[in-house]
Amino acid sequence: MIKKIGFENFRRFANFPTIEMGDVTLLVGGNNSGKSTLVKAILLCVDNLRMMNVSDNTNNLFSNYPQFRFDANEYHDAKVKSFVRALHNKVKPYSTHIYSDNNGKLINEKDYNDIDAKSFDYTITFYLAIDDFQFTITIGGDRFNENSIAFVKYIFIKDKKNSANYAIDYDGTMMYSISNEVDKLNNDLKSQMELLSSITTAQRSLAEASEKEDLKEITNITANIEKLVTSYNAKYGANINATISEEEINNLKSHIFDNWTNRAASFSAILPLNIYLNDVHEAVIENVISNLINFASSPSEIAPVKKDYMTQGKFEDKMQEYEYRESSRQLLRQEMSKMQGTRKNLHKLLSELNVQYIPAHAANQNTLYSTNDRNDYIAQVVHEFYREKFNPGDSEYIFVKKWMKTFEIGEDFKIIPLVSGEAYKVDIEDEDGSTVPLADKGMGSIQMMILLLKLATINHQTRHNVYPTTILIEEPEQNLHPKMQSLLADLFAELAKDNKMQFIIETHSEYLIRKTQVLVANENYMNEDELKENNPFKVYYLPTGDEAPYEMNYSISGRFINKFGEGFFDEAGKSNLITLRKEKGLK
Repeated sequence: MIKKIGFENFRRFANFPTIEMGDVTLLVGGNNSGKSTLVKAILLCVDNLRMMNVSDNTNNLFSNYPQFRFDANEYHDAKVKSFVRALHNKVKPYSTHIYSDNNGKLINEKDYNDIDAKSFDYTITFYLAIDDFQFTITIGGDRFNENSIAFVKYIFIKDKKNSANYAIDYDGTMMYSISNEVDKLNNDLKSQMELLSSITTAQRSLAEASEKEDLKEITNITANIEKLVTSYNAKYGANINATISEEEINNLKSHIFDNWTNRAASFSAILPLNIYLNDVHEAVIENVISNLINFASSPSEIAPVKKDYMTQGKFEDKMQEYEYRESSRQLLRQEMSKMQGTRKNLHKLLSELNVQYIPAHAANQNTLYSTNDRNDYIAQVVHEFYREKFNPGDSEYIFVKKWMKTFEIGEDFKIIPLVSGEAYKVDIEDEDGSTVPLADKGMGSIQMMILLLKLATINHQTRHNVYPTTILIEEPEQNLHPKMQSLLADLFAELAKDNKMQFIIETHSEYLIRKTQVLVANENYMNEDELKENNPFKVYYLPTGDEAPYEMNYSISGRFINKFGEGFFDEAGKSNLITLRKEKGLK
């Protein structure tokens, strides 16, 4: 399932913070707040993870940038279409050097069109976490050209299960394999540096207190410094004292950083540009790992011979390069089982990853649903369901019957093929045994029936997948009565729990949100930890201004800890308050 999503310079957001997804994630906000932007980011990332390819037929890994497509409709249609439309409209160029021409003269925004547009370096970065994998993809493109293609500049893959990191830098023509030991080193370095900085800050405060002759403050700060120094010595096996000078601390930091650099390098393999693709038909995201494995598996190279290099220093350079490549090869060989595990799991993820998008669509009252109209969403859903050949005793059929009763659509249903399966009619059996066409039901019933058929079909098609199916839904509350809107929360919670489905939902429904609060409250969680571990719901509010999206956060009582922006939960209350005041005035 999709665990996290974040991005930079994409559509209306210069920086959309990385947020965690739940089993059922609800996105709330006003019009143009960016809910659909988040959904489009997911669709584009998933499609390109599987379809990303190298743009020419040569085998050189760095002969060209892989393509990131905005019109990759084989899986979904994100309706972004081009890099220009995807790029944040206030984005600054990635490289500051483009602000000047060859003579160093600054160039104004209005003059950009007078320069070769390809010299600009605008980028979008996506952060996506799926199960045990985290991906960072940076793409670059031409701001002034309506092109459906951008080019991948950088890919980072973090494999939490196998404790390994990989990166490929197409700009720098380098490939990296970075052990998770580097992450530990980074955390240790950060903690050590922060503790030393705390000692320096405390010493400065002590100097200020001494100038003021504040004995109480001097006593407190001195005790704090001694506590910090004792903690540092115990944690890092050092022997510094409380009177260590700021200069000595800076020298110590420099020594620690040098040591970190050497140790980090011993856990990182960096391969230069002359590595070749092992399989041009393999997804680029997999090929990063495959090339590292191939490099490690290949025989050691022949060391350079001094007599072959007459130019002064040339032999030393070649020997240094050879030694580095061989040390990288040896390091990668030690990581071989991890890399093979990464490639196997990554291939399985890309093969089974299933993200479905259910858009907001019109509920028409046509009696016949023709598959010839590819734009008729209802007809396509009916056709897909019928094609699976469900029988009345099948679990998917039973699922639809159960929930159509719950949503008061009817007791049973039947799909009747016409014209050799090119058109269908759908009949609904009511409580009294009478049969009416679905088209004669209300708009809400039609909308809900189509959603149930679609969910049943998705569940059937993905029932054997290891990875949960992620379903993105746009405004499922359309045409539904408030009571039925609230029942959507029950439907999504049940499917997320029983059928390994994950939902990410754009909604304006206060009733749907409030029902999730009731469901959370009814679980009677004992404490915040139990709530965090077991609550399937997450709600994010996206403000329409420049404020960052934020999670509402449930309490164990079901109430939200944070507050929605104006115009959502408070709107009904405002109207009610106006009428109450009016009534009081009349009395």
